[in-house]
Amino acid sequence: MKNSITKIMALMLALVVFAGVFVSVDYVGGHMHHECTGDHCEICIHIREAINYISNLKSLIVLPFVAAVVCLMTQAFKKAETVSLVKHTLISLKVELLN
Repeated sequence: MKNSITKIMALMLALVVFAGVFVSVDYVGGHMHHECTGDHCEICIHIREAINYISNLKSLIVLPFVAAVVCLMTQAFKKAETVSLVKHTLISLKVELLN
């Protein structure tokens, strides 16, 4: 049950991101040749925001890769730390203590 909910949520998130990209590209393409009213043109502001949205999606692609590398490095350091902390004891060396 929990696994299917996670899959549905991931699919919904992917659809929202895809819809955002599609709408942004459509808006920029449709309003590229508008009659600009000057410095505070609302359409130009919206076009800049749409382009920024599309540009910021690059971080969505790079971020999981960086997170995976960090996780792998953390696991490697944990294994190295565990190996270096293991000390040889008389019991681990199977030394027989005779009096």
